Amino acid sequence: MSDIDFVVLWVDSNDPSWLKSYSHYKNISIGADKNSQNPARFRDMGMFRYWFRSVEKYAPWVRKIHLVTCGQVPEWLNVNHHKINVVKHSDIMDEACLPTFSSRAIEVNIHKIKGLSEKFVFFNDDMMLNSKIDPEFYFKNDLPNDFMIDSRLSPTSIEHIVFNSTIIANTSVINTFFNRRLVIKSNVKKYYSHIYGRYLLKNIKLKQNKSFDGFLGKHLPQPFLKSTFEEIWSMKEITDLLNRTSRFKFREGCCVNQYLFRYWQLAKGMFNPCNPKEMGVCYHLSGNDKQLFNAIADLKSNKPQICLNDCFSDDDAFHHACDKLANTLNMKLGARSSFEIAAMPAADAAA
Repeated sequence: MSDIDFVVLWVDSNDPSWLKSYSHYKNISIGADKNSQNPARFRDMGMFRYWFRSVEKYAPWVRKIHLVTCGQVPEWLNVNHHKINVVKHSDIMDEACLPTFSSRAIEVNIHKIKGLSEKFVFFNDDMMLNSKIDPEFYFKNDLPNDFMIDSRLSPTSIEHIVFNSTIIANTSVINTFFNRRLVIKSNVKKYYSHIYGRYLLKNIKLKQNKSFDGFLGKHLPQPFLKSTFEEIWSMKEITDLLNRTSRFKFREGCCVNQYLFRYWQLAKGMFNPCNPKEMGVCYHLSGNDKQLFNAIADLKSNKPQICLNDCFSDDDAFHHACDKLANTLNMKLGARSSFEIAAMPAADAAA
């Protein structure tokens, strides 16, 4: 067993109590991003059971799994499993911030999970392992594996205003506390690492910039050091921004998210360079995406992690894609894991 934990967020958007609360706060929220209130952001693709199966099959070395919810627990989950720790939002967030429907509010508080390891990997429930990995995939010499590759903001659509404003907020914090040129000078080998492959051209092209515009990211599981969260939360200059982020019921502009802590680790040189292409792939869920389903079905896949973004506006198309996804996952991960209770409801057993 390693000393690495997994943290995963999950919500049951079909729960009547949750739906009632969601509808209430959606109706009274003023100024919230309408896209962040879209029900598609919360609906279940039916892959969470397979998330646990993939962990047991591909990362049996994980020390603990912290499942963070508003109090909901999947009915099939074996909560008595020695590796599972169910965490309520109220365990890590102030009562005044609850209920919350903002993943960002939850993300910035995950370091408060009782018993959380110094080294942990953060997952959303639309991310999962796709092939066997070892602890060194995420951490080496007690530092997370990551990539410090420059990225420029591209404000191309009104739909991306809130997302882009979060990148600006994260990067503004970094530029307040770090001098870009000194960061590069102190981490020359990490900034100009040959491991980045063609991505290295981005850094060479932007090397003369005086400040950071942002860092290249991939929507995949992210390794963190708990001490990074604790360090940033201890800084009075940033606490108000973190508290502001925690208070919003839905995603809003001028807030930070989990990537602030990633950016901080990069700026401090607290990472090992790795190639982004080797970390995995993010797909848009589609019932006609052969690459997606081939990647999942491949028993020797070279895509160790996958993320499935729900981009459907049509419910029928969404359910069709989910059915195909379940069938594909069941061929690869059909065996029940020890994280599931032995006796399942008939409807679930047929899934």
